[in-house]
Amino acid sequence: MDMKIAVIGAGAMGSIYGGHLSQKHEVYLIDTSPAIVEHIQKEGIRLQENGEENVYKPNAVTSAEGLPVMDLVLLFVKSLYSRDALVSGKNLIGKDTYLMTLQNGSGHEDILEEFAPTDHIIIGTTEDNGAVLGPGLIRRGGTGNTNVGMLTEDSHGFLTRLKEEFECCGFCEDSFQYSAADLE
Repeated sequence: MDMKIAVIGAGAMGSIYGGHLSQKHEVYLIDTSPAIVEHIQKEGIRLQENGEENVYKPNAVTSAEGLPVMDLVLLFVKSLYSRDALVSGKNLIGKDTYLMTLQNGSGHEDILEEFAPTDHIIIGTTEDNGAVLGPGLIRRGGTGNTNVGMLTEDSHGFLTRLKEEFECCGFCEDSFQYSAADLE
């Protein structure tokens, strides 16, 4: 099932996830750099991975203004910009929107809880990595496990759907793990 997904931050990780997810979903890649957004709008994201170069064509915009409410919002900005990015994108988050971060460090849930109910927050880590080589040009340095969980019980069964959707977009079945257990 197609989802509306906003990926906030068009750095290496945002581009990897936004690019892959755009294969099957309506993806909006949001970045404050007009040069990066313009490049992605014209040429897409060129992602060097597995010895080849793939081009992905997510929607790219400099602002969340005017975009619809999303099913999923992925936060891929530096953690010190999280709150500002979510304030700027608050129109993306409705009562059924899930808010997800794979940012390094801890404490992200406190900021995310300001924008979404606890039962709609997904936090995790990923061993995927990449490097920005130029505007819209990313080298995926390697893949690895992505582990996500929720702060409360997954009463809506969203994590199972998330796993299926990520797998159909090229994230490996055995590398995407989730836990519906209470993480608190």
